[in-house]
Amino acid sequence: MTNIFKNKTFLFSFLLIFLFCQILSIVIAVYLLPLDLQMTLVDKNPNSIWNAVFIVGYIIFFTIVILVLKKFFKSGNFLFLFDIMALFSGISLVFSLILSSVFSYIVTTYLLILKYSFKKETIYTKWYNNLLLGIAISGAATVIGLSLGIIPVIVLLVLLSIYDLVAVFYTKHMVTLANMIIKKKVSLIFVIPSKKREYKLGGGDIVIPAVISVCLFSLLLKTSTFLFSLMAVFFVWLASIVGLVITFYILEKYKKKIKALPALPIQVLLMVLVVLLFI
Repeated sequence: MTNIFKNKTFLFSFLLIFLFCQILSIVIAVYLLPLDLQMTLVDKNPNSIWNAVFIVGYIIFFTIVILVLKKFFKSGNFLFLFDIMALFSGISLVFSLILSSVFSYIVTTYLLILKYSFKKETIYTKWYNNLLLGIAISGAATVIGLSLGIIPVIVLLVLLSIYDLVAVFYTKHMVTLANMIIKKKVSLIFVIPSKKREYKLGGGDIVIPAVISVCLFSLLLKTSTFLFSLMAVFFVWLASIVGLVITFYILEKYKKKIKALPALPIQVLLMVLVVLLFI
């Protein structure tokens, strides 16, 4: 067994982060479903695949913007602006479910001020950042999952997997972005500290299963029971975890030959198979 699977701290922390985000996304979905939430992207029809294409294009566009800005602002401090915007929008959305809009903005602002006021990085500040990122991701994933039909979500996952492969193995800009984020210590990556080393987990590896879980859950609720819908979601989570574990295993076993490996393709393949079994 490779070192990563002997590290109980990592395994427990990974599962804690994963389940926190997935469960919170479903809880938010249950709250928002009666509101019939619909985020219009390109087409008002949630079953239009152009909405999925738009999201991928949006991601590519902002990636290009970040890479261009890096050429002009080599310090990389501009990443904090993206960091603040992403966290604020996701966290305020979640708090707006239990608080008024004004109070949700006030609470979110306070949490972010507290985050950026930390002078020294400790295990507690790292987990505080993980918590904020987890809340933000859950809010964003729920809105996307409720706004898209199941076919556009599958198309979105496939396109993102292809993009992940290209970005890691061919253009390699995903590795560049990851290094930038890690260096500037912004909150777009989960940090799992352990005694021997720190493990980094991309936010996208957590948000994708949350999106497809929420979408599948909302779809099945229309024709099936609540428990059956939850069971389908559980198997999506299991498929995602197995996919990520396989990715971790490959990286650990062949770490001398493979420096980076896209996490989406394997877990997306397994999750799509699960979805096709339930719809």
